Amino acid sequence: MPVIIPNTFASATTTIPLSQLDANFGVLASSINAITNGTQTVSALTVTVITGGSASLTGLSVSGNTVLGSASLTGLNVSGATVLDNVTVSGAVTIDGSLAVSGTSTFDDITASGAIFTNVTVSADVTIGEDLTVSGSTHVREVAEFANIQAVAASGTINLDWNDGGVLYLTGTATSNFSINMRGASAITLNSVLATGEAAGFAVVITQGATGMSQTNFLVDGATASVYWQGGVTATPTTSGLDVLSGTVIKTGSASFVVLESSTKFKRL
Repeated sequence: MPVIIPNTFASATTTIPLSQLDANFGVLASSINAITNGTQTVSALTVTVITGGSASLTGLSVSGNTVLGSASLTGLNVSGATVLDNVTVSGAVTIDGSLAVSGTSTFDDITASGAIFTNVTVSADVTIGEDLTVSGSTHVREVAEFANIQAVAASGTINLDWNDGGVLYLTGTATSNFSINMRGASAITLNSVLATGEAAGFAVVITQGATGMSQTNFLVDGATASVYWQGGVTATPTTSGLDVLSGTVIKTGSASFVVLESSTKFKRL
């Protein structure tokens, strides 16, 4: 939004009456306030900041090719090709489109789609609802992995939906021998989730009663996979305890998998 300079200021060559100053200062102030406050929709915006200065914007919606440099933003919605450099954002940030962030930037509460971040500090929780691909080293202090806990007994075919987490804990006492079928989800194959050369870890916790029940097969997307047991020995079930069947599924080709599996017994003392 351009700042419109009243003619009184722009063309004056003599003394301006106070009555005109009062009125036109109001016009100028309103124009500036419209830029620095409220929600503004801007297309193809370039912010260039003089050394030592900064730009402060509240409720900015960016659409189109946009470059922001050394700006402080509160509430940012980005759509389209956008570049942010040395930007501090507080409040909710929604990114839909291609966003490249370079320099030292700080964000608070991010929802991102198709974004590239470099040297970015996030000061609040970040929720990623889609796949996250990271190239290069990743350093994490703590990781909490989701455990899918189901109050059912092991029997028949147990579906391990890897998209819901690689840990499945069945708290009901096993009633018969069983097979494990690892897939992406009910309507998603693991073959479509993993690329050739990628691997997925898993752990299935089986609650055993007085008579232990055994795993008889391991399936991937409903098809029997090649299983290599740790130590070359098929697992034997425990009794009145927990069996943890864990390992790694490696995709070696299209719909082709190798499973490395082991079994560990746990009992309450």
